Amino acid sequence: MKIKYLLVIVFLFNSSAFSFECNEEDFLNAKIKIEEIFNNIIVSIGNKSLLEPELHFIDEERRGAYLSEESITVEEKVIKLFCGEENFEDKIAFILAHELAHYYLQHGWMIDTGLSFASEVRKDLRYRNQTYEEVKEAESQADIYAGFYGLIAGYNVLEHAENTMDRIYESYGFPRSSKHYPTYNDRIKIINDKKVQAEKLANIFEVANVLLKFGKYSLSKDYYETILKSKFNSREIYNNLGLSYLMYGISISDDDKAKLLYPVYLDEQTRLDLAKTRGSSPDRPEKMIEKAHDFFERSNDLDPNYLPSKQNKFVSKFLLANSSLERENVLNQIELSDLNNEIKNDFKVIHAILNKVKPKKIKKIAQKGSYISQLNITELDNIEEKVVNQDEVLDILEIKKEIDGYVLFARPDKITIKGLTYHYSVINDIEFYEIDKNNYLFKIPEKIYNQDFSEAEKKSFKTTPSGIYYLYTKR
Repeated sequence: MKIKYLLVIVFLFNSSAFSFECNEEDFLNAKIKIEEIFNNIIVSIGNKSLLEPELHFIDEERRGAYLSEESITVEEKVIKLFCGEENFEDKIAFILAHELAHYYLQHGWMIDTGLSFASEVRKDLRYRNQTYEEVKEAESQADIYAGFYGLIAGYNVLEHAENTMDRIYESYGFPRSSKHYPTYNDRIKIINDKKVQAEKLANIFEVANVLLKFGKYSLSKDYYETILKSKFNSREIYNNLGLSYLMYGISISDDDKAKLLYPVYLDEQTRLDLAKTRGSSPDRPEKMIEKAHDFFERSNDLDPNYLPSKQNKFVSKFLLANSSLERENVLNQIELSDLNNEIKNDFKVIHAILNKVKPKKIKKIAQKGSYISQLNITELDNIEEKVVNQDEVLDILEIKKEIDGYVLFARPDKITIKGLTYHYSVINDIEFYEIDKNNYLFKIPEKIYNQDFSEAEKKSFKTTPSGIYYLYTKR
């Protein structure tokens, strides 16, 4: 069902109130940057079950930025207002993310409504019997949606939303109250409330990704599920949750298939990681892998062309195959898929190993595979991995030890959302997370990481676009 002419945010600006001069080159570069921001936010939303709206620019000075049936339009005056400013990307991202939020949340009943209610726009209002409270709730939903997906796209949108809103209202003298729409003060309160919630959710997403990389699969799935319980989804969230279940299922399995490496989107995975918890959980491995398959399916439902979940789904199907014939059927499907040839050969190597094909033939197939195939044809005893002494890491980071364990908090914040609780603190510029009583995550400043740790020691750290992490686990 199509969304009809939804105008989410109206931006009318008086650029004379701010004297920054946006020359032609700056203006053209700003338009290019806006297109990049727009695409980045859509990728972070990761929902292609709806047709992506197009981005248009227009030389008008009436509505500023608005969403129609299948497009978002940004007036050139908006670009000139913020062009070249500090935090330009964050401010524009707020405008775009809020518009996109209403689109993907399908608030289609808000026909031709706007944020600032200029007189020429107010006369076009059509709420279709929606109450003031319902309109307020829609704006609240859009703000946290924009805040969360904006943050994971790399933009601190709600941090600068109040300043952006204030300039809009001040520049055009928009009324700060209306009987049909949340007042200006209400909107700012909504933004500030949702900013905190969005930051919590984005932080949970980051921690989940790091735990997944460190092989803490049971913990990472709890974090991803918290995000889904908060009514946020994307192809990446479902894919990563599926990976958590998949890798957890492999780690607790005694099946010969689980002793091999699979071409999943988890670069740091090693055989040693998988061997640590195998057989130590009451959960059934098959059940975990079946759940993983379901989450990969959901990821594909949101974006049928998203290769990571397509590839990971084949891994789950391969692991669930109960015979050589069933594996061959999966291989035939893989061969017909759009996975690259290296990955296809990785599956062939695994199948050949399980069928006890002669090593010489397996090695020949492995030559056309990825590094996964090379690891699978290498004896486990020949794989050496340097394990850094955890106490030495804490000493380098100058984190003191207590007699009864590691008590690292100085007035920690207790973070709770949808039943998930962890503690957070900052010590000597190091961000510290108590995941549970046995697992402690550190976010390390890049300067400390580069100056105080050797190249060999750095292999025990994990990196994301947001930072560098070390996991301390009590033994």
